[in-house]
Amino acid sequence: MLILVNSYLAEKEIVEKLTYSKSRGNYIPAKEELEDRNILVTTIDKFAYKVYENYAQYIGCDSNFKYITCDYEKKSIFIEWLRRCNIDVKTFLMPVWQSDVETTFNDCLKVFEDIKNNEFIDNDSSKYYPTYCPIYEEYRAALYDAKYVDREDIIGATIKIFINHSWVLNIYKNTYNHILISSTLKLNSLEEIIVKYLVNGEI
Repeated sequence: MLILVNSYLAEKEIVEKLTYSKSRGNYIPAKEELEDRNILVTTIDKFAYKVYENYAQYIGCDSNFKYITCDYEKKSIFIEWLRRCNIDVKTFLMPVWQSDVETTFNDCLKVFEDIKNNEFIDNDSSKYYPTYCPIYEEYRAALYDAKYVDREDIIGATIKIFINHSWVLNIYKNTYNHILISSTLKLNSLEEIIVKYLVNGEI
C-alpha cells in the first residue's frame, strides 16, 4: 500500500498510528517495519525522488545529483552562477524586476514551475516565456553546474521514466496494489500525472 501525504509531520503521524509507536525515537524503525509489510507512507516529492534515485540513468539523468528544496539556497546558487559568468544580476533580471532580488527570484520560481509544467500539459503561462526563458535557462545551468536538482526536475523526471519505461511503472504498481491519498494533499498538474499513472488514470 502507498499512502501519499502532504508533509513530513503528516507522514510521521500516520506511521505512528499504524505502528502504535508514540516515541519520537522509534520513528525510523517504525517506518522500516511498515515497509517490511509493503506499506510506504511518504510525500509525493519523496516518492518521486525515490523513483529518480533508482532509475534516473534510464532517461540520461545523474541520480547522484542532490535534491535541493530551500529557495534561499537556490537563489544563492543562481546568483553565484551569474556572477561567475560575469552577468550583472540586476541588469539580467531587469525585464522581470520587482523590488529586490529576493522578491524577483521568488516570482521567477513560480513561473519556472509553469514552464516545467508546459513540457507535459498546456497552460496559460506561455505569455511569460519570452521574458522568463533566458532566466530559466541560466537557473537550470546554475543548478546543473552545482550538481543539484530541484522539485520540478524530480517530478518531471519521474513522469518521463513512467512514460518511457513502463516496466519501472509496473514495478511500483505491482508493489503497491492500493494507493491512498490524504484529503489534505493538493495535487498540482504534474503530481496528478504521476498519481494517474500509478492508478491507471483514475483518481
